[in-house]
Amino acid sequence: MKKSLICGAGLGLGALAVSYRRSYKQKGTFREFHGIFAAMEPADAELYASLIREPMEMPERPVASLFVIDYVEVGPWPMTRYQEGTVALRCKYGGEEGWHIKTMPVTKWVPCKGGQMLGFPKYIADDIPLRETEDGWLGEVRHQGRTMLSLEYTRGDMRKLEPWEDELMAGGATRLEEPIFLFVPPDKGSRFQKVTVERVIPDQWTMEDGMVRISIDESEPWAGLFPPGTEAPGRFQRFSGGTNLVPKKLA
Repeated sequence: MKKSLICGAGLGLGALAVSYRRSYKQKGTFREFHGIFAAMEPADAELYASLIREPMEMPERPVASLFVIDYVEVGPWPMTRYQEGTVALRCKYGGEEGWHIKTMPVTKWVPCKGGQMLGFPKYIADDIPLRETEDGWLGEVRHQGRTMLSLEYTRGDMRKLEPWEDELMAGGATRLEEPIFLFVPPDKGSRFQKVTVERVIPDQWTMEDGMVRISIDESEPWAGLFPPGTEAPGRFQRFSGGTNLVPKKLA
């Protein structure tokens, strides 16, 4: 009797694993989200360079990008809806430009641990609210009594863009189409890898351009990149489709 129970449990777990892989491959992990995106040149070039560790190199043009996102539909279970903040720096490796993530607080345990295994520097924040305001949207990362990151998006009044900004906004950066370079364990490990996005269901994006006021808590090592009151071109965007993250070891 005991043996049959164990066998039954094993078959149940096996079926669950097959169902998980099928859902992952057919529907993707990230299926619907919305959030604020902003990008700007850093205020302190030396600080920026100090945050780009070898074997990464400085890009042709240093750019910092920031997100606050609400992942409304993710899967398969145990992945459930969660929120996330991000500070990323443009970098180069092997002649290819992409992004290096400096921080990525989230609101749930499963995406935190799963992301750390890929090299994303995630931790569980106390709260990451993203709410609509009269003029746009406000996204914040709150942790231990501090607002670590605040993105205040105002719709419809984006200033005239520089040519490089126009190219960045029109390119794949805002749609997460560019590679991400990470260390495993996050930011400290000796293993270095590239993570790219695999699309299993075609994307649908809606985007509204505007300006984003950026605030970073002074305790963050990269706070000097964003002086108080910094405003940068940005957008509020909505995504539906199906994507997965694919890691590839580089060193």
